[in-house]
Amino acid sequence: MILFAHQERFRRIAKERSRFAWYAEPGCGKTIGMLAAIADHPIRTLVLAPKSILESAWGGDAKHFPALRVAVVRSGGRGLPDADVYVANYDAFKRRLKEFQAAGIKRLVVDESSKIRNPSAQITKAVLAFARSCESVYLLSGTPAPNEYPEYWAQLAAIGATNLPYFSFAHRFGYPIKRQAKGRTFVERWCQTEPQAKALQDLLASCSWPLRKAECLDLPPQLDRIIEVPLSAPEAAAYESVRDQLRIALESGESVQVAGGAALMKLRQITGGSVRVEGEATGLGSSKLDALSEYLDELGREPCVVWFQFRDERRRLAALMDERGDECRWIDGETSFMAGKIADDFQAGKFTRLLCHPQAAGHGITLHRASHAVYYSLDFSFENYVQSRDRIHRAGMSDVPATYTHLLATVGGEKSVDHSALKTCRAKQKASDAILDAVREVCRAEPIEQGAQQ
Repeated sequence: MILFAHQERFRRIAKERSRFAWYAEPGCGKTIGMLAAIADHPIRTLVLAPKSILESAWGGDAKHFPALRVAVVRSGGRGLPDADVYVANYDAFKRRLKEFQAAGIKRLVVDESSKIRNPSAQITKAVLAFARSCESVYLLSGTPAPNEYPEYWAQLAAIGATNLPYFSFAHRFGYPIKRQAKGRTFVERWCQTEPQAKALQDLLASCSWPLRKAECLDLPPQLDRIIEVPLSAPEAAAYESVRDQLRIALESGESVQVAGGAALMKLRQITGGSVRVEGEATGLGSSKLDALSEYLDELGREPCVVWFQFRDERRRLAALMDERGDECRWIDGETSFMAGKIADDFQAGKFTRLLCHPQAAGHGITLHRASHAVYYSLDFSFENYVQSRDRIHRAGMSDVPATYTHLLATVGGEKSVDHSALKTCRAKQKASDAILDAVREVCRAEPIEQGAQQ
């Protein structure tokens, strides 16, 4: 297997460090680099990864290392096959934990390690306990802490970089902003002083390697385009009604967490043209569908990936493609087990429109046959946004810039929740990048020739 220079460098790091985090942006080829390190020292290994990339990323890339016996382990079934490397999703890990504990696992690899960012989650506790029994632990992620710095705690604990309890870690490297609501106090967000931020950066620099694609791959630029979509009268009326209800709830003292979550979801649904009432989908209009259809007319037969958030949106989008005569497939919760095959068919040119939900298709798969991606709708997750963008911006893509078109609804000429979601994602990205960029400076990593291969 011919490795890029940055993959070869991680391979060398893995020989020297038994516990380490490789925080490389999506598209840098972390899977290949990790498999190369495993092949150098083939002890029994467990890889934890999102369900959607078990076959497409780990199973596919493992074919480049025929000496390694790699087995994908599902949630069902009993008895583990004889293998060097077991690849499992997090649900299979929880369900078959006793089997993995008895299998003599010596090395743990946690892919998309932001999965263990919640300190109170059962999966986080299980992974940390398992990591303590392993000789070596490696973390892979392009978005390790997509929201706030305390999300690094479990990851650093897994590789032995901190032995502090969660709240001690959070208070050492920052301080909470608290809020009262309905007679209780909770942490609204975490902040850092400059010395605290520097201390965390130094800690991360001692045990991780942040890497940007621009440092190691020669890829075309990424271009962003915004199409503002005025909502029709029925859509706007429904939107304004829910927005007014949210304002009343907040003014009455209800917390954003209580009143905001459901209302924001409804507002996001409405901008897509439908809303669920008592479990039933109700169509309100087709403003965004019409705007998307016009955009697809501009593209002609060029391949395009369309990102959506809700099941009802997928149905309406699929109906639109059928009406247009555009053959399409989709990757969502119902088809995630086929994500790799669907992505391969798209890459092979068997159809030109691919509808994707970011939680099902946002990790590991390659869709760079398309130079165009459309965000029909957005959530507030920076991780989902960044990961989904990188599906078309990867090594092997054409020289055409990757273009991301955002359909953002307007209501009576004013910005909508769509604008807020995009603004939030970009703000979180800026904060996350600031930490990792500072770590890069602290690391003073040796320069890597752009695009070079060993």
